[in-house]
Amino acid sequence: MITERGTVAYMHALLAAHVEEPGLMRLLASILGAATDPTVDGADYYRSAYLQFRQTIRTALAADVRDGREPATMDPERGAQQLLALYDGLRLQALLTPDTDPVDAFDRAAARMRRGWSEQYEQPTYWDIPVAPHPLSAGQQADGTV
Repeated sequence: MITERGTVAYMHALLAAHVEEPGLMRLLASILGAATDPTVDGADYYRSAYLQFRQTIRTALAADVRDGREPATMDPERGAQQLLALYDGLRLQALLTPDTDPVDAFDRAAARMRRGWSEQYEQPTYWDIPVAPHPLSAGQQADGTV
């Protein structure tokens, strides 16, 4: 399916399949959570499997660009990061908030993301927000004393 309809369609279908099996979504969330701790038995295996999945998505996006399914302005590495953030985040939200429709949310966000891939990336300036120092910085105690 990934070569016939593209990576985004594949991710949509994969998410839809996971929604049909909430137990699988819970299992994957647990495994991925455990994989973040290198002291957990099997963490290396699951982390490696996830990285292989990410590479599969990156490679498929590169093929989508080559085949004209996605624009040449889309960097497959960044596209894979974005798609996986959307995919993983919506699966987690669906487990925590039952009113979340992850497939609908994926479709809406992926459509907007794909439109953005058609544009040349420019660093936004609206993120340049001054950050106030933390109230406990510079040796200040919790009661306000220094």
